[in-house]
Amino acid sequence: MDKLKAVHDCGYLFNDLKPNNILVGNQDEKELHKIRLIDFGISKKYLDNNGEHFKQTEENFFRGNFLFASVNAFNFVSLGRRDDLISLCYLLVYMVDGASPFNINLGYPRTPEVRQREFKEIRELKVNM
Repeated sequence: MDKLKAVHDCGYLFNDLKPNNILVGNQDEKELHKIRLIDFGISKKYLDNNGEHFKQTEENFFRGNFLFASVNAFNFVSLGRRDDLISLCYLLVYMVDGASPFNINLGYPRTPEVRQREFKEIRELKVNM
């Protein structure tokens, strides 16, 4: 996806690929094929001031969406461009199939305890994949 490459070329990771963050089309009929990424709230720089990739480190918290995040995100490892590409693959499979093998529903309301169980189960599925 050219838009994701443009984000990477600016030295940033998107970190939150999911259907809700992709807009397609425009009111102008000539631009119905246009794709736009929105919601850069958890984007993060991956290049330092010298243009070098930051060293891989441990993260303090999960960044992204459970269904589309890479195993690295689940393992609290600092993310790179590869993780955006992994998320893109999960997203494309979801869009073609209409479902995700990681889509589990452990109940509502989605309390912190329910989200923690979802995190653990989805992490285990992705690690074992």
